[in-house]
Amino acid sequence: MIDMATDPRLSAEDAGVLLDNLINDTAFRERFAESPAKALSSIGLDAALGEKDCMKIDSLAPVEELRRVRDGLQKHLASSLTAMNVVFCFEAGKVDDCIGG
Repeated sequence: MIDMATDPRLSAEDAGVLLDNLINDTAFRERFAESPAKALSSIGLDAALGEKDCMKIDSLAPVEELRRVRDGLQKHLASSLTAMNVVFCFEAGKVDDCIGG
């Protein structure tokens, strides 16, 4: 069971900031692929989120894929109790599966 008091999560605003950076900032995408925790910290988000299972990816989804599902993924990340514990939220070719698309 997830303890909301101790388990780091994204607010809708934070999810939007993350997605905007993943879509619009090539340098951020490179940092995120190398170290999600450091990349999140660089944009003012909780670095502990970078240790979550959903951040462990083999291949970051391309900009086009993230742009296509941005609104649904933002809602999913901010509202799902398990979003930050499920892999593939940012994995190339698997984002739709993550949000049920």
